[in-house]
Amino acid sequence: MSFDLSTVAIREPAVLIRDPLGTPSYFWSQKEFQLKPVVEYFDVPAAVHATAEQRIKSLYWQIDTTFVGAFEHLPVLFPLLDGQLGASILGTTDTAWRLITQSGRQWDFPRAGFIKRPTLTSVPGKTLLGPSTFAAVCASNKEPGASGAFYTYTTGGTFPAYTSYDPSKILTLAPLVTYGSVFTNAQGSEGIEITLDWKPDEVRANQLIRDWTLGSQELTAKFKPYGLTFEQIATACGYNLAMGAILPTALLTVSYTGFYVELRGASCKEAQFKIGPSTDFIDGLVFRASQTYSAGAPVAPGYIDVEAP
Repeated sequence: MSFDLSTVAIREPAVLIRDPLGTPSYFWSQKEFQLKPVVEYFDVPAAVHATAEQRIKSLYWQIDTTFVGAFEHLPVLFPLLDGQLGASILGTTDTAWRLITQSGRQWDFPRAGFIKRPTLTSVPGKTLLGPSTFAAVCASNKEPGASGAFYTYTTGGTFPAYTSYDPSKILTLAPLVTYGSVFTNAQGSEGIEITLDWKPDEVRANQLIRDWTLGSQELTAKFKPYGLTFEQIATACGYNLAMGAILPTALLTVSYTGFYVELRGASCKEAQFKIGPSTDFIDGLVFRASQTYSAGAPVAPGYIDVEAP
């Protein structure tokens, strides 16, 4: 019996494309795209069955991957930084996405978007973007069971040219970090890691997940700066204040050419120190910025783009 590799092992690169029939944006991955259905079942009990029959209650498709770190996609990967709590994450208008392989296997998703933002790691030796999670739900103008409600799959797609993959846009530089008047253009032993946590709340119609809304969001930055004194850190963290006092806040910026991040009204919540002849004194600082409001309007906890606003 012969082994036909072409039918057993299908291994090839792919790309994720936003708005493929309009103004496409190309998202190249570091490794593979993990495509999986997220399915919820419910039991249909009956005395004639040894075990309950199961049927599908909710379904959406999820893609997990780590993108190469191209900076031009930053606004797409980090939506709703200034969004009102309760705002739709997938949007009031459907945005189409396409996953296509080099041989032309193609999944078209009529309504999709990111439900997990990537971590930003700004340091030489690592690419900028961490893992992301992408979700595709039923089209807003269709119901489950209709043709193309969740996706359309074909095998005759046209793979885009690799000219859309530009290595010069993959960011791996060392940043300069400024925190109010505490430190300016500081550098650290391990760069800086920025996490943009948000809480997506499910929106269901007849038990089917059709969207998520913004429940809360917080930006966190972890940094090990050089050259700061104990007094500077103690003051920045509010360790000399009375218990219950309002903590100090300041603007934290992280930048280099083609990359700019702000944590607005950030507070230094954690500090760790090490004392020894072969270790850095500041073992780590953690800064946090949360969603606030001014005159009834949401104030973004941060800003992420290719340059300062």
